Amino acid sequence: YKSGEVCPERTFCIVLGVSLPGVCSIMTYEAGDIFCLLELCLKSTSFQFNGKFYRQTAGAPMGSPISPVIAEIYMEHYEDTVMRAIPLRPREFFRYVDDTFLIWPHGQDTIELFFTKLNSLNDSIQWTWERETNNELPFPVIRKIGTVDR
Repeated sequence: YKSGEVCPERTFCIVLGVSLPGVCSIMTYEAGDIFCLLELCLKSTSFQFNGKFYRQTAGAPMGSPISPVIAEIYMEHYEDTVMRAIPLRPREFFRYVDDTFLIWPHGQDTIELFFTKLNSLNDSIQWTWERETNNELPFPVIRKIGTVDR
């Protein structure tokens, strides 16, 4: 990782380390053992493509059962870091996997600064945004059970 860039694996271990002592008190494993197993899961991923073997060098492996958990914990930490680092915050901020809904009460020029800060912490995580037009959201909205409007 570049100087100043956040390492997701390290951040996960830091975040997990805060809550891990309570968990470890009821388990037979030490925190260090869990960190070693986590590192093994995240750093020993390889795949074959067109007869050639590759090793994944960044991010959580796709398809691994641990990846959604790691991603969620990391993104919560990432969002908390951003929210503490900026003077203007959204009135509401909701994220589900890789979609985010927010209400920005501070004007169009300041929302661009918000996303610039959001995108400055990690080159691997880049956010884009779309504004509502004609009082309609730019993504599918469930109107009734079983129907989706565009």
